[in-house]
Amino acid sequence: MITRMNVWEQQVGRTAATFPAIGRSNGYLQTILSKTDTSWDGRLGAFQEIPVATGVDSSAWVSGVLLAKLHAKNAWANTSTKLIVQVKNIMLVPEEPDVVYVSSATPVASVEFVQGTDNAPALKLAQFTGPIGPMLQVILRWEQGSTAAGAAQTASVSVDLVGRPA
Repeated sequence: MITRMNVWEQQVGRTAATFPAIGRSNGYLQTILSKTDTSWDGRLGAFQEIPVATGVDSSAWVSGVLLAKLHAKNAWANTSTKLIVQVKNIMLVPEEPDVVYVSSATPVASVEFVQGTDNAPALKLAQFTGPIGPMLQVILRWEQGSTAAGAAQTASVSVDLVGRPA
């Protein structure tokens, strides 16, 4: 009898996210957003940021990858308009639960979807660089180009993180 996946593939060749009940694996898949519709007002002279996940546990990770998918978008105002997905090192402490300590260093990972360059559907990957702290924050950042948008600028996105333990 031939099967599509034998026992070795199920126990060794798949990630913990696919088969979480089978022993130690080689990575963790953390879903941050599943096909989420966003709408941006297209204002000039300022960026807009939305934190979509704060306090993602990355304490056991030694490396990671950001996966961002652009499912759909409308006609963005101009070619310099960007939707950026960033992963930043942060820290939350019990003494100040309302404060998010954000690292001032470069984001751990970042991908950009740019008008005129990226069309839906699109998948972008970015390997984590620099040190990975014990907690992460994922942010959607909208940067409007030099032309004001008359109507809402929309995008449908998904975001996942894959971390590899020591």
